[in-house]
Amino acid sequence: MEGRPPAKARLLAAVLCAALLLAAAAAAVLCRLAPPRKEGFGQESVSAAYEGHYNAVVFGEGVKDEGKPVRVPYGTTYGELFARLGVQGAEGYDLAAPLRFEDAVLAGGEYYLYIVV
Repeated sequence: MEGRPPAKARLLAAVLCAALLLAAAAAAVLCRLAPPRKEGFGQESVSAAYEGHYNAVVFGEGVKDEGKPVRVPYGTTYGELFARLGVQGAEGYDLAAPLRFEDAVLAGGEYYLYIVV
């Protein structure tokens, strides 16, 4: 039988494929069982890199300078931002809560937070 590898070569290839499949399955299981990484993620490293400021862009009726980025310090509340932009009737927002930096988008090396009222 020409063109067909010998039985030893086919057996060796099958064993290698099985070993690779077993290694991939073991890696998937071990990654799943590993505890989540907690160090290295935090507000301090992000806010320090951007000097504690980012841009907020507010859209909606009655917003002064609608769509224009406003530079605000980290920790600014929704109430402070809305007062600065003259927003009236921002239902659904806790005015005493700080702006959620987790929802910011990185664009052009700066963070932007888009809000629709």
